[in-house]
Amino acid sequence: MLTKTGRMFRIMGYDVKIAVSSSKDEEIIEEAKRENRVFVTRDKLLYRKAVLQGLNVIYTPHSDQYSILRDIARSLGIKLRIDLSKTRCARCNQPLKVKLKEEIPIEDRRSIPEGYWTVFYCYRCRRPYWLGSHYSTLIKTLNIA
Repeated sequence: MLTKTGRMFRIMGYDVKIAVSSSKDEEIIEEAKRENRVFVTRDKLLYRKAVLQGLNVIYTPHSDQYSILRDIARSLGIKLRIDLSKTRCARCNQPLKVKLKEEIPIEDRRSIPEGYWTVFYCYRCRRPYWLGSHYSTLIKTLNIA
């Protein structure tokens, strides 16, 4: 239920695991415990179960992105900003590498718009990222939150 938020935090440079929606509560809790992760949820029952298990858990009752981001930032004591030196793939969480467009495989260049010569590239899922309109929208969202 917080997939979009998780992807935003990956882009900001945080190592984020996003639970699959079909996962059972117990599986999510065990994985978070095993990997020593901060747990974020909008599910009150799941929050209570996680607290009882001694997990570092954040509950956010909100559905709007700004409030969710604010809740997480306040709970963790962090600023909402993108660290391009640590940015990660929004899909697979792999750290991205800065590459010249010509350095990535030709079949992966097709989606890159004209005028972008430097990209952030994920070697795991072979996805290029560039500082286009999605980046500008994310910056605006973070500034509002």
